[in-house]
Amino acid sequence: MTLLASAADAVPVQRVDGGSGLSVIVPHAWRLAHTQITTCGSPAQRLVAVTGRVHLRQGLRVPANSALVLVMEGSSGRFPARPGRFTLPRLTGGLGGCCAMPVGRGAELLFRDHGRRFYAFVYIGSRAPVGAEGDVVKLLNSLRVAGAY
Repeated sequence: MTLLASAADAVPVQRVDGGSGLSVIVPHAWRLAHTQITTCGSPAQRLVAVTGRVHLRQGLRVPANSALVLVMEGSSGRFPARPGRFTLPRLTGGLGGCCAMPVGRGAELLFRDHGRRFYAFVYIGSRAPVGAEGDVVKLLNSLRVAGAY
């Protein structure tokens, strides 16, 4: 399925299969990656989207001129229902975690969709490309989740 972005940039965008029963519309200048950037098995890494120059690897420090979205799936715990529209909470410095998670300025969103439990870790560098925060919200709002995977 091909969609058009806003008339201002008129760049065709496509829904992309991210694997694990997930698909998204990837904003212009972003890319999906299939590199394992965390050692976690539970929750499990399901999707990585990135813009800017980033050498993807475990334990990476997200560069100031980049942005990254990491979607992971958990198997237990209480997660709120997916919101009708995602919004970004306040970004904090040094967001990270266990299992060689990326570290950087960011936020964590938790949600449940089709009976599945997700963490979305969002990292937006202090010099990320113009519009990166809006791109992250668009990407998250375009996320489609298939039932049990």
